Amino acid sequence: MASAELRRALWQCTVRGHLDIRSTARYGVLEMEAARFGLEPGFAEAGRCVAGIAGVCLAVRTARAIEGGGWRALTAGWSAADAVGRAWLAATVREFAGEAAADGLDAALAAAPAAASPAVHPGALPAPRRSGAAGWCDAMLTAGFEDVLALVAPGAPGRTVDGPDWAAVEAIADTCHRVPYPQALPGLLRPWLLRRDLASSWGSTSEAGRSWCRTRDADSGVRAPATIRRIIATRA
Repeated sequence: MASAELRRALWQCTVRGHLDIRSTARYGVLEMEAARFGLEPGFAEAGRCVAGIAGVCLAVRTARAIEGGGWRALTAGWSAADAVGRAWLAATVREFAGEAAADGLDAALAAAPAAASPAVHPGALPAPRRSGAAGWCDAMLTAGFEDVLALVAPGAPGRTVDGPDWAAVEAIADTCHRVPYPQALPGLLRPWLLRRDLASSWGSTSEAGRSWCRTRDADSGVRAPATIRRIIATRA
């Protein structure tokens, strides 16, 4: 069974990932992040910042689906990440999951073989698709990172000389922030709590975010329960 520290680290890797991407899409790279990641503040390198965060988060989620919920998921994500992604992961685990979790990550990285965990290339290894509310939420959380990466890539649709379509990036990240994280909820009550929390947050989700969610639901490969389908069909 995963330790409490490990569970917090995996949880924050998803939750903080979407929050930080949303923040960068709105405000650009903040001064503190610029110093931490070696980036220019503002929007000049915001795409690189978002790509680093989304890339490491997607790699961790993909590795977790393949390897299970152990520290190996985080070390595999680290192996696949760029410099920004690695710096973000280390800082996020320490700040939001705690010193014990940060020590656990450091120990897992130190114990990894010289070749490290096989590099997990984001999007190359699809996560297993499960049915039910938990499977649907997991699929949406992963899809958000996939689509954000696609939007900040060179030559992405909607990209101009000024950069990516930041409104679309923000809408996706904001919507995913409102999708419940299944593993943070108690098992017996999880299906009910997932439906309750999604219904509660759906009313404040932007129309652009709702539209993305409905489109992605059709492409997710997960058959959402009827209760979930009724929630996301609701319009403002």
